[in-house]
Amino acid sequence: EDTVEVTAQAPVLQTETATVGEVLSGRTVESLPLNGRNSSQLALLLPGAVTPNPQAQTGSGGMSARPFVNGNREQTNNFLIDGVDMNETVDNRIAYQPSPDALAEISVETNNYSADVGNVAGGVISNVIKSGTNSFRGNVFEFYRTAGLNANTWANNRSGATRPELDQHIFGATLGGPIVKNKLFFFVDYQGTVRDQPGQTTASVAPEAWRRGDLSSVTTVIRDPVTQLPFPGNQIPLSRISPTALAILNDPNYPLPNRTVTGVTGNYVADTLSTTRAHQGDLRLDWNASANDKLFLRFSIAELTIKGEKTAFPFLPGGLTEAPFRNLAVNWSHVFNASLINELTVGYNSINNITNLNDWGGIGNANATFGIPGGQPIPGLSSIGWGSGLTGIGSAATLEDNLPKGYQINEKLTWIKGRHALKFGG
Repeated sequence: EDTVEVTAQAPVLQTETATVGEVLSGRTVESLPLNGRNSSQLALLLPGAVTPNPQAQTGSGGMSARPFVNGNREQTNNFLIDGVDMNETVDNRIAYQPSPDALAEISVETNNYSADVGNVAGGVISNVIKSGTNSFRGNVFEFYRTAGLNANTWANNRSGATRPELDQHIFGATLGGPIVKNKLFFFVDYQGTVRDQPGQTTASVAPEAWRRGDLSSVTTVIRDPVTQLPFPGNQIPLSRISPTALAILNDPNYPLPNRTVTGVTGNYVADTLSTTRAHQGDLRLDWNASANDKLFLRFSIAELTIKGEKTAFPFLPGGLTEAPFRNLAVNWSHVFNASLINELTVGYNSINNITNLNDWGGIGNANATFGIPGGQPIPGLSSIGWGSGLTGIGSAATLEDNLPKGYQINEKLTWIKGRHALKFGG
């Protein structure tokens, strides 16, 4: 009779590597509650990782906020998927949020990275997609959120606006299994997000008296910019007001207040609507080519559209963001002998971040309508700041449409010699 006793004890000091970090298993990822199913939030579980705006890391799809690691900016992180870079290169934003049900593990390193995953001063967050096995396994899921348990905002309560609504569905499925037992395996997953946010919002618009030059309700003395003398009774003659300003102030698309409040803050309440549509998926194939050769191919795709369907009034355009994503990884591991192992990874990453304006009210080229010279490249109205606590109108055309593409090759040779392990590559 043979008896084998195995005793495991955590070492006092980790001696094989100086890297500081943690590995989160797929079961941990699936079990923890994730608002918006945003897996990048999990980096916040580690010491040294913080965020000043937790809500910004709850969005579905890519382009969400990132953690600040050990005092570094959020742009100094590196996000990988199966060893391939998946960062958006203009501002180093996260291009992709894998479905938590598709993740085998997440490795988060915060300091003293090894040379083959360095490149940044912040955190290195590595996502690994699941592989298929000799058994067919999968799941179907649906996560639903509604505004029934949400509180209203302070600003809405002050102006008598109703609580914003929320109708969010995040759904999908995974499936993995053998194509050829013991040799060839597949794993595939899909996740979709449908998020509608109707509700009410507040704005601060000019009272009717201000629109005809009567600023008697303003305690500040209004002076003639030419003579520097006060206007009697803070009454500005209509002849002294810009015809363009008068046209905008009296246009039907610039509404009058519909709430009685102290001052002008939040004196207008209106319906709004924001929608999010996201679809994403991964396909991974694993091939045991021989006893010494293992290969995998993984392709990920995502489409994200966030649209401001309606705002407080037409002079406030809605936003429109689109973020198509494509990522490919091919990996080949070859064992030469018990002490010499080679790994080659080839990858491709493409993420386009397109931001635009949604002229939902159909105001068209409003600059030309109101006699503002210079032309305009997009429909809508140029940004105008009224001051005096009023909500600014129009928008600056700070839009984005770029298509950065990244090509990657990573070669690593590991040599184990006695008590030493050496790694070479580039």
